[in-house]
Amino acid sequence: IGGYWDLSVAQWKMNHYNNTNDSGTLTDIGLTPVFRFQGDDGKGFYGEAGVGVHLFSKLYRNNDKVLSTAFQFGDHI
Repeated sequence: IGGYWDLSVAQWKMNHYNNTNDSGTLTDIGLTPVFRFQGDDGKGFYGEAGVGVHLFSKLYRNNDKVLSTAFQFGDHI
């Protein structure tokens, strides 16, 4: 078992922000500790899994989709 830290930055372009015709952008910064399961020789199949935190630049609201806070959790396998 090994691991690493995954730092991510993403930006979304939105149309119709807050149910209006306004456009906008939303920036997401995330930090996730990732655990990697792999043989000692470093060859062959491996698996990775992680759960981390994300912070949005503003609260996402669009149509029926509303996030309660700008602080979210993210995972990947």
